[in-house]
Amino acid sequence: MPTGKNDGRPQAEAVSRLGQRWASLSLPGALEELLHEQGFYQTYTTFSRTQLINDLALRLGYSGEHVRKMLKGERTATRELLQELSRTFLVPIAYWREWRMIELTEQLKHQPELLDVLYEAAVAYAATRATAEEENEEEAAVH
Repeated sequence: MPTGKNDGRPQAEAVSRLGQRWASLSLPGALEELLHEQGFYQTYTTFSRTQLINDLALRLGYSGEHVRKMLKGERTATRELLQELSRTFLVPIAYWREWRMIELTEQLKHQPELLDVLYEAAVAYAATRATAEEENEEEAAVH
């Protein structure tokens, strides 16, 4: 859960402007967080990680090897996989960062004028972050 503090490390999740819970980490990290949060690791404390992966694979309808590679970041997320993960973990589809990227890419294909809007927003956001980081560094140097 977000702590409200930003210590330079990525937050496991964030809350959108609409109040929706979103993962800030890529699929492997976000999935690991959900596994912990929803007690999968407590359930499998006496089992091996292989058993956990195989059970998750059965729930998702994928092979154990596919899930293992997904957890290691060696497998690209598909729409279908993200939908299954959302159903399994009871999170909205937009929870997954990869889903938002897929959707954004799709919207850019159909509405190319969004590229300029997003670019300007990204540049403005980066400038604001850089200014805040510089102020934090100056403050830290004073103390």
